[in-house]
Amino acid sequence: MKNNYDKIYYDITKLDMPIIKELGLVRSRKASSLPWHTNSGYELTFAYSGEFIWEVDKGSHRELLQLTGGVLGLTPPKTLHRGYDSLIAPGQLLFIVFDPLDKNAEKGLSLNKEELLHFSQLWQRIERGTAPVDSQTKSSCNLLASLLKNSLSDKVGLLAICAIRTAILQVLLSALTCFLDPIEMKDNAAIRLACKFMEENYSENLSIDEIARSAGFGKSRFYELFTQEMGQSPGDYFSQIRCRKALALLRETKLSVTDISFDCGYSSSQYFAAIVRKYTGYSPMQYRQHISDKTGIKSSYGKRIPPSPNSGRLSI
Repeated sequence: MKNNYDKIYYDITKLDMPIIKELGLVRSRKASSLPWHTNSGYELTFAYSGEFIWEVDKGSHRELLQLTGGVLGLTPPKTLHRGYDSLIAPGQLLFIVFDPLDKNAEKGLSLNKEELLHFSQLWQRIERGTAPVDSQTKSSCNLLASLLKNSLSDKVGLLAICAIRTAILQVLLSALTCFLDPIEMKDNAAIRLACKFMEENYSENLSIDEIARSAGFGKSRFYELFTQEMGQSPGDYFSQIRCRKALALLRETKLSVTDISFDCGYSSSQYFAAIVRKYTGYSPMQYRQHISDKTGIKSSYGKRIPPSPNSGRLSI
């Protein structure tokens, strides 16, 4: 196990489970780099908290997959993808890379060859990139994450490894059901109303009471429902919306950092800089240069451009 504070990679050689290629947790309080890469198998991710956005290269276009708390993500084998702008924002994420076509895939999996073939065929049918989780899948993911955290201890024995193998199978089987038969999220319409309200009023200093009223709820009940469904507080979600709007202006205009900070509702350019660094790992000017270096295209607008109503929204 390697622990560099932000990421925990489990030593999969201990599992003796050839189907598993990578396994671990991301627990980050700050942005980190995730450039273009591929995986040798399917990459299944579960977001506990925060928001993770993947750019997936589809050849003729790029697809954006948005994972908030309580959502599964899937990228197929050998699919080029990265974090949005080659970055991932703070949050907690479980990841499993697995290859059901490995010649020894049934070893340690408790599936015979016929069952494994069916298992593999079902995963190949999945085209959706994200799926909400049911209570069983969430419990399975929580159990596996807890076992991985406990495995950092020097006192971990053979039974703990057996428990991790069992938990992996439970996660894969329950996640498969979530993708093949997606559930309807409870109170989704109300949460969508609140999200839309935050997007339309990102430059205002909204209170939780105001956001809750926009969805037709009292503060306490709304906070509970929003956090349960989105995996983060309304305040954190609003902060991410505001930051995405600001980053779009940094990318697409020549507005000064001070102008952008006040246009997006930040109390000072210093506070704005701290938020940008939290979500990107760069200062505002460094982020602007990072985008310029990455694309080879410098902003040439030279005038104030109002943000698009959907500039912070992703179509999944």
